Amino acid sequence: IIDIGANYGPYSFFFSKLYPKARIFAFEPATSSYDILNKIIKRFDLDNVVPVKRGLGEKEEEKEITTPLHYTILAYISDKKIKKNKEDNSEEVKVTTLDSFIKRNKIQKIDFIKCDVEGFELSVFQGAKKTLKKFRPLVFVEIEERHTKKYGINPQQILDFFKKLGYKSYSIKKDEIEKIDKIIPEKPLYIFS
Repeated sequence: IIDIGANYGPYSFFFSKLYPKARIFAFEPATSSYDILNKIIKRFDLDNVVPVKRGLGEKEEEKEITTPLHYTILAYISDKKIKKNKEDNSEEVKVTTLDSFIKRNKIQKIDFIKCDVEGFELSVFQGAKKTLKKFRPLVFVEIEERHTKKYGINPQQILDFFKKLGYKSYSIKKDEIEKIDKIIPEKPLYIFS
C-alpha cells in the first residue's frame, strides 16, 4: 500500500490495523507532519508502516512545501508563483518519482494507492506511469479544483490521465459510488480501477 501525502498518518494507521501483513509506505515530506507520523508509528507499534520523508512528483528534484500555520493538513508543494500567507511555514524538500522509488526498493507488488496532495496529484501520477501500468493498483484520490488550479491543472486532466491508462473512474460520496466520465465538483473523492 502506498500512502501519498500521509500527513500524520490517519490512513496509514487504518491500513496497518486492517491489513497487518501488508507493508505500507507512507510518503510525507513536511518535517512537522513527518515527525508526528513517526511518533504515531512508534506509539501504536505500526511495524508494517514505513515512513518516507519525500514528496512524489514527475521528476527527481527539490521543491518547496508550505504548511499553513493554522491548518497543517493542507500542506502543499509551492513555488514563487503560488501566493502564500506570511505566517505559513515553508521548507525545501526532496521529491522523487514513485516509479524510481519502486525500482530502487525492488517492490514486486502494489495493491492500493491513496493520494491526497492538495492539487499536486497529476504531477505525482505522471511520475508513476510505469508503476500504474505494471501493477494496476486500485487508486483512491481526493481531487478538488480549489487545489489543482494553483498548478494550472483542471481536475478533468487527472481523470483523463487515468482513462488513457485504461482505468475506470468512480466518484464517492458517503455510501454512494458512481461510475463517471467527468469530474463532479461537489464530489471530491475518486477511485480509479
